[in-house]
Amino acid sequence: MIKKSKITVVIPSYNHSQFITESIKSVLSQSYKNTKMLVIDDGSTDSSVEVIKGLQNKFSFDFILQENIGLLKTLNKALSIIDTDYLCLLASDDSLTPDYLEKQMLVFENNPDISLLTGKTLVMGDESKLVKTNSSKLTECSFSDLFARKIKIPGPGMIFKRADLLAVGGFDESIKIEDFYIQLKLADKGFRVVQNKNAYINYRVHESNTTNNHLLMIEETKKIVDKFSHTKNFKKMQKLWNLKLFAKLCQYAPQEAISFLPNVYKYFYHPKFLKGIFKLLTQPKS
Repeated sequence: MIKKSKITVVIPSYNHSQFITESIKSVLSQSYKNTKMLVIDDGSTDSSVEVIKGLQNKFSFDFILQENIGLLKTLNKALSIIDTDYLCLLASDDSLTPDYLEKQMLVFENNPDISLLTGKTLVMGDESKLVKTNSSKLTECSFSDLFARKIKIPGPGMIFKRADLLAVGGFDESIKIEDFYIQLKLADKGFRVVQNKNAYINYRVHESNTTNNHLLMIEETKKIVDKFSHTKNFKKMQKLWNLKLFAKLCQYAPQEAISFLPNVYKYFYHPKFLKGIFKLLTQPKS
């Protein structure tokens, strides 16, 4: 029976006092009841701790308060603590739809070889108004398709088979875009990565999202790409990624784009290179 498979939802909390209640209550209200929850506050400086303690007094869940060590170390700490076969990661500014875990655990029940399962995101604004739906066209996610970004699967609400996540060493604490890298890492090692297009998670958009830090995203993506230099067709993929990153730098960080030129100047004929140069030349003067 599906109900025998227990899952732990891990919520790493940091300075999201205005959102954390919604995140925690979304787990408590899941239709799938064989669920545990672990909230780890990573040294918040706002009122998050008070909010979480208030909810813990009212409801039953595990809570750890620690000095700030960063997200990736916190996730690895959680991985070492939990004792369930499955692990769901929920950011403290996101929330699960009521049947998210039930739908995902049914997929695991019918496909026990899946190592990582994602859903679809309902992208929300600060006022919890629906902005748009973001989904992938395909369900099975091979390494080559993920690396080439032919398939883009969401990071929010990722569910892992704990043993397989441990088998690849958990989360790399030197990489700040943990979702994209762990998807690639598992797929590269031959583990099955899948998206369930019938399960939804609410992803909140606000100014402090990491995805809004364009320079950080570009730098971290370059680090991730270089981690897979051992893979087939890497040189081709490195070229495409460098051109893509150059175009983004030209848009968001012109000075860094100039420094990045040695990585792409030999592709001067490529449309992405020309597009980037055009952006550089037409940047408004400060």
